[in-house]
Amino acid sequence: MACPETPSRAANGGLGEAPEDGFADPRHEALGWRAYRDTPQDGDDTDWDALRVAHCVPETGIELTPESYILESGFERLHGVDFRKGCYVGQEVTARMKHKTDLLNGLVTGEIDCSAPLGT
Repeated sequence: MACPETPSRAANGGLGEAPEDGFADPRHEALGWRAYRDTPQDGDDTDWDALRVAHCVPETGIELTPESYILESGFERLHGVDFRKGCYVGQEVTARMKHKTDLLNGLVTGEIDCSAPLGT
């Protein structure tokens, strides 16, 4: 017997106040709102990558890799880890990092005040 098909949902988002079917992005207020709908959003020209990078929000496969520690990736600041919750994957390492050490690595923003060579 085949599994029933699950309808796919499209992630929609925007800036400003969240619509009735949306919710504020919990990672940072500058990232606006999200809503999951049956149809994709049209006409959104927001540069989500620029907003994400400006506020040090890591993206899976780019800044967030399997070798990343979630505290070094800013998950506590982004409301992505809760130290009052029960068990979760990586709990021991994460709790140890939080309570027994100072983080030496992490994501930061910076500016480059020069031009870079184009191609080689």
